[in-house]
Amino acid sequence: MSSLTFIHLSDLHIGQKDEKGNEPPQDCAGLNAKKLINDLLKIREEKSISFRPDETFFLISGDITNTCKWDQFEIAIMFIEQIRKQYSLKFGGFELSSDHFICIPGNHDLKLAEIKNPKVSFFEKYLPFKSFLDFVTDYSSFARSFTHENPFINIRFDTPLSTQIIWIDTCRTIDYFDSRPKEKRKSLLQGTFGYITEDYLSSLEKTLLLEDQKVLRIALMHHPLTDLSTGDSTPSDGISISKLISWLTKHKFALIFSGHIHYTEATGYSKPDHKMPEYPGSISENSVGHSFPTKPSVEPISYEIIQIEEHFGKTVSRKYTRQFSWSTNTLADEKNKWTDNSESKNPINLPKIYNTKDFLGIKGSNVWHVISHCKPGKFENYGAQSPGEVVNSLMLHLLSQPQNDLIHVTEKTKINWNIFAGNNLLFVIDSPHFNPYTRQLLTDYKTYLAGGNVEFIDEPNQLNVKQRIQIGNQPPLASTKQPEQTLFDCYEDYLLIMRLPGFEPHKKTKKLEIKDLDENKVIWIIAGIHSKASYAGTQIFNADNLQKFTSSLNKLSNGKIPKYFEIVYKVPQEKPKITDFSSLERVYFNVLRLKKDVAMGDDLPSGVAVILSSNKNVWAKTPVHIVHLDPVAGCNYSCPECIENEMKNKNLFLSIKSCIRILCDLKKIGCERINFYGGEPTLHPEFPELLNATSAMGYNSLLVTNGSQLHNQDITNSLIYASSKIHIRVSLDAHNQNTYEKIHGINKNTADVGVIKDTIKFLINQGIPVSISILVRPEIVNELESAVNFWRNAHATAIILRPLTARNGKGPILPSKTDDSQTILSILNKNKGFVLTPFWFHNLLQNHPETQKKDYYTCYSGYYRIAISPYNESCPKAEKEIESIPLTQTNDAWISLCTYRRFDPNFGCKYPSDLNQWLKDYRQQILNKIDPSKNCNEIFCCRDGYNRQISSLTR
Repeated sequence: MSSLTFIHLSDLHIGQKDEKGNEPPQDCAGLNAKKLINDLLKIREEKSISFRPDETFFLISGDITNTCKWDQFEIAIMFIEQIRKQYSLKFGGFELSSDHFICIPGNHDLKLAEIKNPKVSFFEKYLPFKSFLDFVTDYSSFARSFTHENPFINIRFDTPLSTQIIWIDTCRTIDYFDSRPKEKRKSLLQGTFGYITEDYLSSLEKTLLLEDQKVLRIALMHHPLTDLSTGDSTPSDGISISKLISWLTKHKFALIFSGHIHYTEATGYSKPDHKMPEYPGSISENSVGHSFPTKPSVEPISYEIIQIEEHFGKTVSRKYTRQFSWSTNTLADEKNKWTDNSESKNPINLPKIYNTKDFLGIKGSNVWHVISHCKPGKFENYGAQSPGEVVNSLMLHLLSQPQNDLIHVTEKTKINWNIFAGNNLLFVIDSPHFNPYTRQLLTDYKTYLAGGNVEFIDEPNQLNVKQRIQIGNQPPLASTKQPEQTLFDCYEDYLLIMRLPGFEPHKKTKKLEIKDLDENKVIWIIAGIHSKASYAGTQIFNADNLQKFTSSLNKLSNGKIPKYFEIVYKVPQEKPKITDFSSLERVYFNVLRLKKDVAMGDDLPSGVAVILSSNKNVWAKTPVHIVHLDPVAGCNYSCPECIENEMKNKNLFLSIKSCIRILCDLKKIGCERINFYGGEPTLHPEFPELLNATSAMGYNSLLVTNGSQLHNQDITNSLIYASSKIHIRVSLDAHNQNTYEKIHGINKNTADVGVIKDTIKFLINQGIPVSISILVRPEIVNELESAVNFWRNAHATAIILRPLTARNGKGPILPSKTDDSQTILSILNKNKGFVLTPFWFHNLLQNHPETQKKDYYTCYSGYYRIAISPYNESCPKAEKEIESIPLTQTNDAWISLCTYRRFDPNFGCKYPSDLNQWLKDYRQQILNKIDPSKNCNEIFCCRDGYNRQISSLTR
């Protein structure tokens, strides 16, 4: 989901004196900036608005100063500098870019005395504001665009939404109401009003982008539409309001931000009611005023927040108007009020900002390949192109592009992934029977994506193609096509559509490697059992069908279209060629997620290079890719069946100095991912600093936590700071408070599951992926259905069901009742892609137990994954008490090659002084001693699936 947040201020009137003629407080800039940021912190909690630095913009729509004096502009510069400083302090160290402060002038920011002097150039009137702009934005891109030759402010950015902000200068032409006939006077503030001329609109048009259908266009104006000089009071060269609105509608402006109107005792002019007037084309005007009094004030004043969220089927604008009172020392909280239009009656129309390129996977260029089995002339007799040709032609039309590549393949084509290096997008068309690229992708995608459930079962030696689509344990789906029927005859067919992450092929081997996944690129698979289905699938790339398709996905995914998915459709018997995508019957939909995002460990992990077909010993050279770092060997819970009792009872935490040293060591050996385990990692007294350091060093990370400390503001800020590179897995294990207390051995004074749920929902709303982990016990079975529905609606990434195991992974302890097993299986089947579980546990629930005997003799996972834990040979006295748990700091750590056997000398040793040398020498010695067929027979290891795959490939 993409979103933008605009904090709209106006009419600061810096330099204004109070009624007695007193100057404003000396530090009015710092006072107001601090109070504003503190207010945003409250709003973040009240309304779950994230204020992420890449998505947050401050808009100031004029009258920044009171009399256009440079000392007043200097205070405005300090005000914005203080906002940036306070934002960084209060929002976890984030920096706001100077381009995220967009200011336009009002009539008070101009040299008003020279307005009517024809000898003074237009630009000279704006020189003080221009100097201010250069200071406050550090001469940023939009400040540079405002010049004598080009007197416009025109801001364009492509992320998170493709957006253009245009300044419509209502102050360029200023008139005085008292210079006109009495009957045409309008009692406006400050005795001035602005108006728009035809010539100005014509010159402004040159700044507009041509691709207006795909851009969110926003107007910044000082005077609101309802307060411009128009109609019978318009000077001879001015245009009417209706004409201006028509111009805005024609050029697809969606939002207008303006100011000028505010409360002053001198005029008695009332504040605007903050409603969003509706104009043709869904233009929404947002007007505020007087949001920065520089004198003590108790009058309620306002600023506003507009949040725009784009889902792939719907774009919603939310408007919050904040009313509060400034004073010289405190913020009068009792006067704080919200005007909340959380679901605006006037949403922005989808076509205005719907970005087809983002959904398809093209970012920054129109480069793609269509890889299809295209026999010459095969489709000519049916008046149709081949499926590959259809996709190519529809894409060319959709993106208004003259040409692109169509790759013809046969079932004997030798795969060379290197020919697709650097491409943004691949369309892989046709069933695996004919297209070897489809075959390889469908064979391998489950190694890096969780939730995958579809297989093509093929009999490739048959003269007439015989394929079936297998979805999990369901009966296979087969076409009703008979041998004598033609391509587009009347028969039922089935179609698979998938959206998968792209990749960069390995330069040396020319093969597709898991470690080279690129989430900024996209692969589409359109595979039908027969050509009739493949042809029907290609039709989604028609503009109308694409709209229907995304609307359907939006409903299926509760308004949050997944990044990756697989869908199977039934193609009806009656119709031959299908062009209307809505006529297809959906029989299956499943969300796919990168395994690294849900931390499922029972299969081949994303990021590990596996090219064993050409080199059987590559695994031995694989660098450590994932490290389990336990900052704390202790816990504030007392789970009766905890498998980490040995660690928990040590009551140690690793010093921040040692943690940083270990992170630096791991960076040198090529580690890419840090998993924070424990104990409870968030009990570390400097955990926010540890998280910040991990993010700053570029690691992807997973936090496995009981959730009890997530509400801590410093931890929250650090998580939001790392949101694009962190995944949280909360070991909730229950849905109701009583069950939660029983399972975790605590009482409500220790943790309230309701509070933890609210905190998790808040973090999810900040854009942080969160999975919920549940150990399957008899007590939880009756709560599972409610838990699944609750977390699906909360947009959690996944629910992970795991079996309860004994110490060191022995067990597992299965549900004693057959009904319980059936309930769990039913939930798994109904929620494929969202509720996940280790594959072997699924088999055990079905009474298909895998043998515990391990037929491999090397623990391959020790080559890519290690665990590092706090360690101290003595039993020192506790130094700190955190959450009633006595903890002692240590600088020493223990390194283990098995997460089940931490502190076991047969599986690890004290953390070495030279980690790189240890990996080359001692790691291999330890691994040589580990024989899973002897040492680990009774253990249900979460790395067992990985080890079996490697073992089979190395034989």
